[in-house]
Amino acid sequence: MCRVLGSPAILCGVLVYGAEFTAWLFVLSRLDLSEAFPIATLSYVGVVLASRFLLGEMIPPRRWIATVMIAAGAALVGANA
Repeated sequence: MCRVLGSPAILCGVLVYGAEFTAWLFVLSRLDLSEAFPIATLSYVGVVLASRFLLGEMIPPRRWIATVMIAAGAALVGANA
């Protein structure tokens, strides 16, 4: 178990999660929740992109379409804010 906790991939993941948490607190301190919450949906886009380009996973076309739709939805909500 100690080898898993000390692995570079796990440590990097924890650091990225901490950075995401800090960024989210920064966003919440600057924007209303109704404006900030669509930004949270972009984490789904980030996961798909990281899965493809960092981990080399094959992403099916249907998932790419869904990812684009999520990003477009967040952009539309953000544009109306």
